[in-house]
Amino acid sequence: EEFMFFRLLGEACMGAGRNRDAIQALQHSLQLHPRNRDSLSMLGLLYVLEGEGAEVGLSLCQKAIAMDEAEPDHFFRLASALFHLGNLNEALASVRSALRIKKNHDQAVLLRGRIYERLGLTHQARQSYQRIMIMKTASDSRKKLARVRLKKLAVKETIPVSGGKER
Repeated sequence: EEFMFFRLLGEACMGAGRNRDAIQALQHSLQLHPRNRDSLSMLGLLYVLEGEGAEVGLSLCQKAIAMDEAEPDHFFRLASALFHLGNLNEALASVRSALRIKKNHDQAVLLRGRIYERLGLTHQARQSYQRIMIMKTASDSRKKLARVRLKKLAVKETIPVSGGKER
């Protein structure tokens, strides 16, 4: 169907970092099929990322979840939006929901690591990044990101604090 073309185009544009094009494609997809859950949650995340309205974006993500609570990507997108907005505890709850549905959701595990890192929970962040490294289903690009985050954590831990002591 035509709506599927625009949904996939929106997803591809989003993956390529062309968020404005993704928004247009997903809006068109929703004009053709207003109840498409994937289009709703992707558009919601993009609205938040692009500063088009946090309330509207979050409500679209939540609407997609209400329509399909078994899809981990909807929870992941909500968690991503909340993380972007700095709502770390809510983002952590949402990413945990995604991981309860699909424990090897590599994007969610990586995001959980970022959330833990921002919360100052270095040990938990490191565990999340190390988990990505051993996941057979994790993409090479996500493994590379996990390696980068692990290196940054290692550097932070060796930076001298007051009195010249290492952490």
